Amino acid sequence: MRGNSEIEDEIKKSLELEDFDKYHNLLGERETNKLIETIHKAAREYESNYKMQ
Repeated sequence: MRGNSEIEDEIKKSLELEDFDKYHNLLGERETNKLIETIHKAAREYESNYKMQ
């Protein structure tokens, strides 16, 4: 999984080249990364709460 800063750089490059298909793919990749990070965070919080019981 690529980092968000790397994806942001690719987004900027694709906009300069007006490569809109690539731009939309990169936006999707960025949103997928955010979703994965949120799921991992929720799992860590759940585990820490579960262990405290």
